[in-house]
Amino acid sequence: MIDKTLREKSISFEAYVRSNYLKIKRIVAKTEKEKAQSDTPPQRAIKKRATGRRRKSSKVTVTIKIPAGKYGNLPAEPDKVFNLKEKGPRPKALKSYAEEIGLEAFLAQCRLDK
Repeated sequence: MIDKTLREKSISFEAYVRSNYLKIKRIVAKTEKEKAQSDTPPQRAIKKRATGRRRKSSKVTVTIKIPAGKYGNLPAEPDKVFNLKEKGPRPKALKSYAEEIGLEAFLAQCRLDK
């Protein structure tokens, strides 16, 4: 179709291409780019690693501080009397029961020396 039109006007195809070279170059580049994209398989998204990883802070646990003194009347161990000093570990039985019922109720119920 283009050949027929160019022959009627007596213009060579080479002269036509030279005069419209920039337009033709853009079109050819565009079609080559589209062809290259359709030939290659789609790439997977690359996951980026976090640069400054933060540790999750542990949940804040409310620790009950049992004061020094004598304690007894525990439901788990009713006959045993615990003698606590100012410094030192607190028995698990005392601590767990104090956390369960609350410090004030624990002191009212279990403290022997008032």
